[in-house]
Amino acid sequence: MNKSDILIVCALEQEVNGKLDGVLPDPRQIIYTGVGKVNATGQLTERLHTSYLSFLPEMPKLVINYGTAGSIDLPIGELVDCTKFIQRDMDVTGLGFMKNQTPFEEEVLDEIKR
Repeated sequence: MNKSDILIVCALEQEVNGKLDGVLPDPRQIIYTGVGKVNATGQLTERLHTSYLSFLPEMPKLVINYGTAGSIDLPIGELVDCTKFIQRDMDVTGLGFMKNQTPFEEEVLDEIKR
């Protein structure tokens, strides 16, 4: 894989603060989606769906979600590889699920119980 196979997704240009300038051969390999899961999903889906068009880079082999998040345990600027996710904005307790549980995702349920 080479750099032309990568697409970087970020919510806001301010999050990268110029750190990605010149990292990839084509600036269109970085997309800014706006804040939130819905915006990210919509923009990334549109970009992947249109990657067959001749004026855009080809379908990426690797998508990197680059962004910022808060932590009380890690120092500022730490690179984190996220392997588990808890949806803090998910609340379907009225349907019998636990708070922060996405329905029918058993792995998340097991993690919340710990």
